[in-house]
Amino acid sequence: MMGTGKSIRRVTKVVKKYHRMEILSLLELALWKAKICDGLTFHSMQEMREYSILEVDFDAQAFAQEMRISCARQVVVPLVSAFLGPIAAEEHCDCVTQLLY
Repeated sequence: MMGTGKSIRRVTKVVKKYHRMEILSLLELALWKAKICDGLTFHSMQEMREYSILEVDFDAQAFAQEMRISCARQVVVPLVSAFLGPIAAEEHCDCVTQLLY
C-alpha cells in the first residue's frame, strides 16, 4: 500500500505538467490569433485564409507564420510560465501551427 501513495503523487505530477502545457499552448494560440485578427488587416481566421482569392500573391501560411513570430509569445509565455510556478521551459509544446490549419 505504501507504493500506491507514491504512484498517485507521480501521476498527479504528470497530470499537472500536461495541464500547464495545455494552458501555455492555448495562451500562445490566443496571442497568435489576436495578432492575425487585429481588426486592421483581418477580422477572422477564415478571412485570412480566403484572402488569396482577392490577392493572388498572398500566402496565408507565410502570413500566419510571420504573425506567430511577431505576436510577442517569446515574452508573454515565459512570464506566465514563471507566474504559474516552476517547470522547465523546454517542456512547453511549441507545436500550435497545426491548430490553425
